[in-house]
Amino acid sequence: MSNLFITSAIRDILPTTPEPYPSEIISYANSLYTSSKRTLPLAGNDEVARYHLCCYVTVEYFQSMYSFPDPFQNKIPLPRKKLLTLLQNFRTLFSTMIASTPMAKRIVNLEYLATPSTGTRGEESPGFSLSTQSYIDKVRSSKYNTLDSVRKSLKGALLQERPSETQHDNLLQTPPSTPRKSPRKIRNTDSPSSTKLSPYKSRTRIVITTPILVAFCNKFYIPEHITQHILQTFKLYQHVVTNSWGLLVGLVGISYLQLNKKEIKQRIGLRSRLLDTLHRFQQGGLTDIEVKRYIREVTRMISKSKWIKEARYADEDAVIETGDGAAEHDLALNSLGSFLDSTVEYVTMKDTAQVERWVRTIKRTSGSIGKGKPKSSASPQPVGSV
Repeated sequence: MSNLFITSAIRDILPTTPEPYPSEIISYANSLYTSSKRTLPLAGNDEVARYHLCCYVTVEYFQSMYSFPDPFQNKIPLPRKKLLTLLQNFRTLFSTMIASTPMAKRIVNLEYLATPSTGTRGEESPGFSLSTQSYIDKVRSSKYNTLDSVRKSLKGALLQERPSETQHDNLLQTPPSTPRKSPRKIRNTDSPSSTKLSPYKSRTRIVITTPILVAFCNKFYIPEHITQHILQTFKLYQHVVTNSWGLLVGLVGISYLQLNKKEIKQRIGLRSRLLDTLHRFQQGGLTDIEVKRYIREVTRMISKSKWIKEARYADEDAVIETGDGAAEHDLALNSLGSFLDSTVEYVTMKDTAQVERWVRTIKRTSGSIGKGKPKSSASPQPVGSV
């Protein structure tokens, strides 16, 4: 399958060169692709251009050997500035790979010894000896042996790089329990892997149950009444969204943002820490980019729901009204005055306005209670009117 992608990429880079392309070009491009998957990670949008980058660097290296025209960059799906930067990185990796790969020893004037015309003239000439013929046979056999050794070494290098690619694809696409055909993959299962210890990558996707959902909400201090709405919405959309952990992360993320929207506006970096915490606590194998994407998708789905619009903590419902009719949270006052004796008094001047509003509220409340008592008492009526 990779050879098909490589051939398609070479076709975009060399549109005027007829097929089939040299097998050496395809082999080196495949080897560079395998090595770059392990050493040069790319962003999600740039990953589609990896085949083009590998083929471009390989064609550029063998351009003089095969008389290729200048490779085209128009069909490489990358911006111009980023393309030049990534090409330089891939050239460096390709140079390192070429230096570590054993190459065949080149024989000077081999064409004169191997062509049929020179061999025929040697047989017809009386000065042609058996030692010369044996030397020609020795050179030919050494050439074929070196070519075979190069092919075997290149094949061994590709096989050696293949398990790392398989492990990488296994983490992203298939669960770890899926059997693989590669025997090297089976032998390497007992070796320690850095991905198993990473908190950002989960080897298995845990099925979300009600206790797991409630525990995940409690990690972000989501109130109980909001957790109930999250549970109901999760059951409603769990068959619509492909990744259940993405749905849960989106619900908890948008709920936390709605509950703490004032603090998020005031404190710089709180939103990014929330995304990092969601990424660290989720157990569905999501990347940080996928966490942001699921939060955006869930926001579009439930942004018009009544419970998410009115989401707030329970203590935010206790408010008092000012004289102007504005509502303000009934927070605890810092100080109302502490009298140690008749000569000492502590007064906090910044609380004076709150004290005055509190006193006005008490007076207004007591006045409304006093006015309501005569209305609530039943007035006596004459017996005749009954």
